[in-house]
Amino acid sequence: MAFTICFLIELTVKVIAYGLLFNNLDFIKPYLASGWNRVDGFIVLISVVDLIIMQYQDGSSFAALKAFRAMRALRPLRVIKKFENLKLIVNALFATFSEMKNVIMVSSLLVLIFAIMGVSFFKGKFFSCQNVDSQVLETVFTKQDCID
Repeated sequence: MAFTICFLIELTVKVIAYGLLFNNLDFIKPYLASGWNRVDGFIVLISVVDLIIMQYQDGSSFAALKAFRAMRALRPLRVIKKFENLKLIVNALFATFSEMKNVIMVSSLLVLIFAIMGVSFFKGKFFSCQNVDSQVLETVFTKQDCID
């Protein structure tokens, strides 16, 4: 909670200093003009939403918003902004994504083929059931053997 509050204060100070979308300074870009600041702001926003959910959660309410807790994994991305070499590596990785789309498509097609083969080979082979009326477990080969 302390880190989230510190990051929120940092975000607020930067927005006040740089301006959110526009400013009157020619040599300083607004806060949301930088992609890294957008990522940083998104992570802080997710952390604040998660903090609010944890404080006011009463069981089933906010159940749909529990997915925001998984976004806490993005917090280490804030470190990338501080180190130029790490930022260079991440930018190069993102630049290669557009070139890798053919490799991803072929790999996905290969996985799909093996998934279809696996379903056709093993369908119903791992089905099991237990007869509650008798204590003896019988060998089950298909679902129909369990129903009979």
